[in-house]
Amino acid sequence: MISVCVPSYNGGATLVALCRSVARVLSGMGEDWELLVVIDGSSDASESLVQPLVLDGTVDRVLVLASRCGQQRATLRGIAAARGDIVVTIDDDFGHPPQAIAELAPLLDPTLAGGDLLFGVPSMAERPAARNWAAALRSGLFRRVAGAPGNLVPSSFRFFTRPCAEALVAGMERCTYLSVDLVRNAGRVRSIPLGPPGADGAPTGSGASAGSGAPAGSGTPSRRRGLSLVGSFLSLALYLPAVPLAIRSVFGGIGKAASRELQAPASLLVVGAGRGQCGLIRRGVEHGLRVLVSDRDPGAPGAGLAHRLLVADTFDPSGTVSAVRAVQTEGLRIDGVATAGTDQPVLTVAAVAETFGLGGALPYDVALAVTNKSVMKRRLDELGLPTLAWRLVGPDDVAAAAGLVRAVSPEGAAVLKPMDSQGQRGIFLVHEDAEVFGYLPQTLSYSRQPRAMLERFYPSEEVTLSGWVHEGRLYPLLLTDRATMTSGPHIGICPAHRYPSRHFRKHGAQVVSICSRFVHGFGIQSGPIYVQLLIGSEGVVINEVACRIGGAYEEVLVPAMTGVDILDLQLELAMSGRIDASGVAALERASRAWPPHGFATTVLAFTGEGRVARVGDVADLTGLPGVRGAGYLLDAGARIGSLANSTGRAAWGVITAASRAQINRRVHRFYDTLELVSDSGDNLIRDLRGAGLHPEES
Repeated sequence: MISVCVPSYNGGATLVALCRSVARVLSGMGEDWELLVVIDGSSDASESLVQPLVLDGTVDRVLVLASRCGQQRATLRGIAAARGDIVVTIDDDFGHPPQAIAELAPLLDPTLAGGDLLFGVPSMAERPAARNWAAALRSGLFRRVAGAPGNLVPSSFRFFTRPCAEALVAGMERCTYLSVDLVRNAGRVRSIPLGPPGADGAPTGSGASAGSGAPAGSGTPSRRRGLSLVGSFLSLALYLPAVPLAIRSVFGGIGKAASRELQAPASLLVVGAGRGQCGLIRRGVEHGLRVLVSDRDPGAPGAGLAHRLLVADTFDPSGTVSAVRAVQTEGLRIDGVATAGTDQPVLTVAAVAETFGLGGALPYDVALAVTNKSVMKRRLDELGLPTLAWRLVGPDDVAAAAGLVRAVSPEGAAVLKPMDSQGQRGIFLVHEDAEVFGYLPQTLSYSRQPRAMLERFYPSEEVTLSGWVHEGRLYPLLLTDRATMTSGPHIGICPAHRYPSRHFRKHGAQVVSICSRFVHGFGIQSGPIYVQLLIGSEGVVINEVACRIGGAYEEVLVPAMTGVDILDLQLELAMSGRIDASGVAALERASRAWPPHGFATTVLAFTGEGRVARVGDVADLTGLPGVRGAGYLLDAGARIGSLANSTGRAAWGVITAASRAQINRRVHRFYDTLELVSDSGDNLIRDLRGAGLHPEES
C-alpha cells in the first residue's frame, strides 16, 4: 500500500484539486493506496471543502488539529497514522507535481534494511534568487546536522519505506525537523530533481505542474514561504551539538494540540439507479451516508444523485457482487445494501448481503421466491393461498402445444407475462394459442428466463397492500385501489392509485389475513411488502407478491397518510439489520390507527404520441393544495411513442385531502395544471383524471 500524507494550513484554495489529482495518479498505479489529509488548525473552509472527498472515497482519512502546530508536526501526525509500505508527503499547493508520485515511488526498495528514502526536488529555475540563496543555506545546515552527503538536497516531497516511518515515529518526541531524523535512520538516501518548470510534468512557474489540475493562481504567497524558511532554520538549529537534547525535546514531537478525525461515513449500496430508487438514494445522502449505486446504465437518473456508480446490471447478482469486490480492493467498504421500487433488484440485494455478511436483506431463497414468478406461484399453491391457474410456456412448446389458453382459462382469455420483469413490460392479453406464440418473443425480450408464464385472466379490480414486517408480524399500512387501463393487447397499465380502497369495508380484513399468511408462509421476518391482489366475482386472489417499497411513489404516500417513514425504516434495516425503537413505535401507532383517515390519489400521468417542446414548471404542481410531492419525468426534446407499459409515465403527483369531494377537486386541479407542450403548442398530457377520482363506496 502507498500512503500519501498532505499537511495543510489554510490551503482550501488548492487542497481539493490537489487531492483529486493525487487520487487520479494513485488510481492509475495499480497499487492499493490511501490518501490522508492533516488540517493544521486552519481558519479557512478547508474542513468543509474536504468533507465531500471523504464521502466519495477520494480521501481516506482527515485529521483536524484544534490549533496550528506547524508543518513538521502536522506531517508527523499524518505519518504516524499512515499504514502503507511506502509513505509519501506532499505539499497542499501543487508545489510538487502529483504525477511524480507514479515516477518516484517505484524507485524505492521496500526490502532494504533500515529503509529507503528519496527526496523529489522541484526545480529552482524560476524561483526568486533570494529564495534560492536561502534554500541553499538551509540545505547546507541540513546536511551538517543530518550527516548527509554533500549532494543531497532535502525537500518536503518525501518518499520512504515502512522501516523509515517506524523509526521516525518511535523517536518523534525529539524530532523537530523530520527530514533530519529520516536521513539519520535510513539505510539509503537519495534526492532526485524533478526537472525544469513545464517540462515533463514538472512544476510551472506558478507553483503548479503541467497538466496537474492546479487552479490558476494557486501559487503560495511569498510571505508564507519566507516564514517557512525561518522556521526551518530554527528547527534545524536545535540539532546542533551545542543545543542540549532536553531543549530539542521541548520543541519536538507532534505538539499538544488536540485532534479529531473526520470519520468516513458508512456506505450504502442501492441496487438500481432508476426512478424507483431515486427516493432511497436521496434519503441515504440526506442521512450522511456514502451512497453507491449499481446500474448498467451510467445515465440512469439515480446515478447523478449518488456518490459513486458501479456499472453492473441489476438483474445480474453475480456481476453486482463482482463490482462490489472491485471497490473493496480500493479499501471502500460496503456497510449496507437495499433497493426500492422494483422487484428484480431484491434478488441482487440478497446475493450481495449473503456474500458480504450484511444484515437486513431477505435470505436468498426467499428473495428468489418473491422475484421469480414460477417459484412464487408454486409456493403460493403449496401454501393454499388463492391465486390464478398458470403454466410455463417457451418457444419449444409451439410444436406440441394445443389448447394452451383453454388449459389455464376455460373462459378463453389468458395473460402472457415474463417471469422476472417489472413495470408491466411484456404483458399481453391473449385469447388464442397463436397469439401466445406471436407475442412470446416480445415477452421474453424483457426477461432473463427461457420461458414465460401464461396465467388465467380474471375479470376483476386490483388493490395493493403496502405493509411492513417486523419480527415476522405484518403491520398493514395502506390498502389502495390500483386503477388500470389497456393499450391494444397491453394490459395492467396504471394511471392512478386511490386511497382508501373502495373494497376495504367488504374485503379489507380478508386481504390482511391473506397477506399475513403470505408473510408467514414465505418466512419473511422483516422489511417492506407490496402485494397486488385481484377482487372479482370469485373473491380475493393474489396476483403477485413483492418484498419492497412500492414503485408508485409509496415512499411519499405512506408517510403522508400513516406517519410511518418507510424510507427511513428501509435505511435503518439495511444499515443496522433491524429497525430501532422509534420505528417500531411508529408501526404500533399506525396499527392502532388502521385504517388511516383521509383520502389520497397518486396520479401517474401519460401522454399521447409526439415530441415534447416545453415542460411545465414543477413548482406549479408542488404549490397546489394537498400535493405532497410531484414531478415531470420527461425533458424537453423527448419523443413519445405508443403506450405499451408503465415505463411510459410522463409525470406524477401524490395528493391528499380530508374528504372525497376535496380529493376529487384537487385531482381536477392537478390535471388542469399538468403541462407537456408539443411542437404545435398542444398539451400532450392524456386526460386520465377519471382514474384518480374517488367514486362513491359500493
